[in-house]
Amino acid sequence: MVEIKRTDDLETSEDLAFERTSMRVRRVGRALLFLFVLLAALGLFGDGPLSHARAGDASGLFVRYERFLRVDGTTRFEIHPRVQSSAAPRRLRPVRPGLLRFSLAEEGSPALDLSLFVYP
Repeated sequence: MVEIKRTDDLETSEDLAFERTSMRVRRVGRALLFLFVLLAALGLFGDGPLSHARAGDASGLFVRYERFLRVDGTTRFEIHPRVQSSAAPRRLRPVRPGLLRFSLAEEGSPALDLSLFVYP
């Protein structure tokens, strides 16, 4: 309920419930904005520590790749087989957004399950 207060010739209205709700909404908004900026800085939307991934170990097959990609953007996959070969690093270009899961295997090694997220 809005309450009208009079101070000399000045009339003001105040709604304390609305002001408390407004303050809560602003605090939540600031926290969400801070979280968004922090995740962006860590690499959720581009290059950063969260974006870089590695699967496998150095004694067998291992892969270095980016977890987060963009549709029609090019990314680099570094596939390191157990037996050295002259194969060059491969490039991947996703064609639709969403979660992309697949496995890589080398004969005599367990399969590596990879999952990437492709942004639109």
